[in-house]
Amino acid sequence: MVRSSILDLAAVLAALTSTAQCKDIYVSPTGTGSGSHTAPYGSIQSAVNAAAAGDTIFLRAGTYKPTTNIQITKSGTRTSPIILRSYAKEKVIIDGEGLPGYVQACEHVNGWTLL
Repeated sequence: MVRSSILDLAAVLAALTSTAQCKDIYVSPTGTGSGSHTAPYGSIQSAVNAAAAGDTIFLRAGTYKPTTNIQITKSGTRTSPIILRSYAKEKVIIDGEGLPGYVQACEHVNGWTLL
């Protein structure tokens, strides 16, 4: 009985620890910081590089104009994905005109405008 309670407690602590490691990462077109809410990264690539399973990358309002393709080299998991989304209901525009192989298109995806 005591052994079962200890194992149950260990499982709960492990779940809480893995959840606690998830972080929010912030990006702003004018950012120059370390990815925090008050000092966001200035590029989506920097945030992607810093992300781990369970993290959420929040893009703050504005127009992002990457000049190189964003390289996503790691994955989340089925239960802890890496999420990339706009912050609250802020308007985010990703202008891909400066990207290699740019083909002009305009689509709307989950509140984003891709140019």
